[in-house]
Amino acid sequence: PRLQRGYSEGRYLGRPESNAHRMNALSTLAAGLRMNFCYDDALLVYEAHLAVLQRHYPNEDKFMLAVKNNLASCCSNMGLHDRAVRLQREIHTRGVALYGVSDETVLVCSGCLGISLLACGRFVEAQTFLREQVPLIRSRYGSDHNTTLKSVQALAASLSDDPASTRENRLEAKRLMQDVVERRVRVYGRTHPTTRESERFLSRCA
Repeated sequence: PRLQRGYSEGRYLGRPESNAHRMNALSTLAAGLRMNFCYDDALLVYEAHLAVLQRHYPNEDKFMLAVKNNLASCCSNMGLHDRAVRLQREIHTRGVALYGVSDETVLVCSGCLGISLLACGRFVEAQTFLREQVPLIRSRYGSDHNTTLKSVQALAASLSDDPASTRENRLEAKRLMQDVVERRVRVYGRTHPTTRESERFLSRCA
């Protein structure tokens, strides 16, 4: 990451702030830092990238939403779940207003928002939101797509992990997870990490 940071700064620092190559360098640098678990540094770069977009490209909504989504994901990595929820709400509201409920950016954000609500312990809110979003995500991607399966698993978690969950909630969560596991085994195989993770979750629902 240090070499990557130095390369980006050395090659692009002298260019105008709004230069496209410099903007791309910020995006690449942030992604590289995050992939190497340097979340504090990645957060700073994402914030800088967003600030430049807001100053020079305020009408580039797609780019703005994408950077905000990366920023929100980085916040989740750092355990800043309340901030992640706030950002994802902004992305979802703006995305729906601009592109409709079936837009890919909106749907990906929907799944992430549901997971962030769970991380904040807002189980009822997550459950209500995901019950609305899962059918839209399934309609866009199909039942076997990872985005769909992650959203269904998040819905199951909202039902089973809530301290106030009822027996009916837990049974529904189990049914949802049985379907998720069957699909993951068929699509990814029994030994895939996501399959194993879903199987562990299912065992907790039993």
